[in-house]
Amino acid sequence: MGATEHRDPPIDARALWDALPDGLVMVEADGRIAAVNPALTEMFGHEAPELVGRPIEALVVPHQRRDHATVRRRFTAVPRARTMAEGVVFDAYRRDRTTFPVQVALSPIPHGSEQPTLAVIRDVSQRAAAAEALASAHDDSVQRLFGLAMRLRSIAAAADGDTRERLTEVVDGLGTVLDCLTAQQASSRS
Repeated sequence: MGATEHRDPPIDARALWDALPDGLVMVEADGRIAAVNPALTEMFGHEAPELVGRPIEALVVPHQRRDHATVRRRFTAVPRARTMAEGVVFDAYRRDRTTFPVQVALSPIPHGSEQPTLAVIRDVSQRAAAAEALASAHDDSVQRLFGLAMRLRSIAAAADGDTRERLTEVVDGLGTVLDCLTAQQASSRS
């Protein structure tokens, strides 16, 4: 088969739709939900019939719904595929009124005179929790290093000559490392 030849996929679109682990939602140009896959219904705690026909903003936290509708209308006016790497993490809204962080990829789907949008929604709760745990471990490590540096500084103050000089160099080196770690953490949080 040549590089330009097209080959039909070995499975049908419905099987693929149902099998994907990410939530899929087809949204009409007016913002109404046209279809959802099983992963999305599980993620949000709704059955498909509860969502179809409702505005997509039903899945957005209440205080962000108006802003989301504005962004959605702008996207619909000039649609283009947007990957998750381009998107920000925002809070989604479950049926039980809990929120969770998600990333969204968007793709306009040409379909006659209509142009619905396919949204792929990924729950990033585990990633967010891991990042928070890593930041906490970083902060704990910086605090421990700072405590050790202070103990070494007091030992250096009581030491004689060459030992004092060496311990002071170690404390100064730890200070430089602490400054770098603190600056790195501050830049990753902004």
